[in-house]
Amino acid sequence: MGRISTFDLIIIVNCELAVQLRISKLIIGQEILERKLVQPCEPHNLKNSTCDLTIGQFYPMGQNRSKGASPSQNDYWVEPGAMVAVRTLERVALPSSVTGLATLVTSLTHEGLLCLNVGVIDPGYDGHLSAFLVNFSRRPRKLSLNDRLFRVLFFEHGEVSELLPLENTKEEYHRFLLGKSENEFATTFLDVAGITKLAEQTAWKIVLNAFFSKWVAPLSLLIALASMIFAALTYFG
Repeated sequence: MGRISTFDLIIIVNCELAVQLRISKLIIGQEILERKLVQPCEPHNLKNSTCDLTIGQFYPMGQNRSKGASPSQNDYWVEPGAMVAVRTLERVALPSSVTGLATLVTSLTHEGLLCLNVGVIDPGYDGHLSAFLVNFSRRPRKLSLNDRLFRVLFFEHGEVSELLPLENTKEEYHRFLLGKSENEFATTFLDVAGITKLAEQTAWKIVLNAFFSKWVAPLSLLIALASMIFAALTYFG
């Protein structure tokens, strides 16, 4: 049997995907509303073959966390290099025969805002979604409640017989995001402030180590000579 070329492999992969698409059904439009896969959901949330999820609450990180996590906060400015967690206004409620795929809306990526956690919504999941956004642009970016956040595709497939418990209440998810933003993330991506402080501390250690390694021996010799001279003067004096 001959070797499989890269071209053959690409054809095989594409055929596998084609088979999967033929046996899966994409749920679109009015059917999303009728099956209550997204709640609340209005007709204007539907766009072509996807459904929009919007921003429902902000969870600022690190030192900025006191500014957020309030349902009354309508806007939030994300500074360059900064991070913020956001929760969707809508809940997603999927039966065991439906899987979702969430992607960040293009309008946010065009602003330099990228998402650290986006992807598959498991069958059986019932709860809100969240995004950890990072501003990779050089300008502050404004986010507002009800702004579009995710576009979601819904695929129908065979029943999943054994489902993990995947239900989160709004209060549980609020506590989860609040804990993450307060305790596990810095204000900026890669914790620039923390890295700078560590670099300063390390730099001082290097300077001090270099100073002592270079001058301790000469200083010790000088101190020894001075002690000998002082002892001699005392003896002969």
